[in-house]
Amino acid sequence: MSARPSHAASVETSPRLRALLSALLKAGERGLTTREIFERTDSMAVHSDCHELRQNGYQISCRRERTTAGGRLVHRYRIEGNVASDRVEKPEEEAASG
Repeated sequence: MSARPSHAASVETSPRLRALLSALLKAGERGLTTREIFERTDSMAVHSDCHELRQNGYQISCRRERTTAGGRLVHRYRIEGNVASDRVEKPEEEAASG
């Protein structure tokens, strides 16, 4: 049985995906935890959003970093490889030009 196709938004037209991409680009090699991404993008679907970026051709890694004292897993996401940051207009630049 084949996997169901994904219906990922286009990073060129999705402010949500552009916000995530911008945050990950700004974080650089350090990357961002799920909570940090939420704080920067207000998205509560970080894993799904990263999946959509992958469907748009970006290499996004996710590594389990640690477990909190309360037992919650902490994951860190980052962009792998060289990414042209000018490929997508940053949300703040879009607001200034609109």
